[in-house]
Amino acid sequence: MVRRGVAVAMVAWALGGCLSDPALLECAEFPLRTEGCPSPCRTYCEVVVEACASLYGEGEAAGTRLSTCEAACLEQLSDEGMLGDLTGDTLQCRVTHALLARDTPAVSCLDAALDGGEACVAQRGAGCETYCDLMTEHCASVYPNRDNCLGSCETFPGGPDDTDSDSFECRERYARAAASDASACNKAAITGGGVCGTPCEGYCDQVLANCSDAMDVVYADRPTCLQMCGLLDGTAPADDWRDEGDSVQCRAYHGSAPASFDSQTHCPHAALYNDVHCGTRCGTYCSIMAAECPGTYPGEGECASRCEALGPEAALYPFPDPVDACTR
Repeated sequence: MVRRGVAVAMVAWALGGCLSDPALLECAEFPLRTEGCPSPCRTYCEVVVEACASLYGEGEAAGTRLSTCEAACLEQLSDEGMLGDLTGDTLQCRVTHALLARDTPAVSCLDAALDGGEACVAQRGAGCETYCDLMTEHCASVYPNRDNCLGSCETFPGGPDDTDSDSFECRERYARAAASDASACNKAAITGGGVCGTPCEGYCDQVLANCSDAMDVVYADRPTCLQMCGLLDGTAPADDWRDEGDSVQCRAYHGSAPASFDSQTHCPHAALYNDVHCGTRCGTYCSIMAAECPGTYPGEGECASRCEALGPEAALYPFPDPVDACTR
């Protein structure tokens, strides 16, 4: 067996690139303090300074930004946490998002920063326990089980305690209100009911957190996610995943805790087009065309037959370019 330190040295020789220590990228994909790797703060700062130019003095020399990052890191954070953490106020969580930022900087750089953005902050812990107790008691149909509720809750952004917004605090407040008002359950759910955020905000919170690995990525960034989501029906009930509807709500469910548990299975179900759970590929396409490009097809039957004839690999609206989608 090759010792870890030797393996890192070999990778450092092979990678080259812009990192001052090329082994850092590979070291960041292992637990901090792995044998043969630099210090945790050095590992973090090398990757985040390269991936997120807007952090730590944009416009300054890379060496200066690296020194600024390391000094702040050593002062503010411990190297606690588990490899692959997406939440929690730890350096390991920030390393995870720094790695993700190499592919999706618009999504992950804020969470990779030392202030932790909306993801790498103090874990909600008892807050999610309370929220899921309330949802189980008052809104039992929203989640299939408690683990699913807890996994989805951890991804809710933080926010003010008394403001309607896309936040955990808003959802918990309406989960309490659901004791006497069943309509509050939609507001307390992942997709927010148009009160605790828009359905697309709740959907994108989940799918970008859980489907951002190279093999599972559904959207490159949040603007793209929100744009594509806007083409879908967002008016379905929060538990539309039970009926496998062609809706934002169905996709949000699959992109939440199920995708965090098994991304290879559930991230495709959270995508705009899928033939497994949330509608059908051609059904989604034809509903989008009817709304966005009326008159393109004389009827739903003609649209469906034309779509089926294109085959399963064909690019459908709005890919590759929404501008000419109606004339293709």
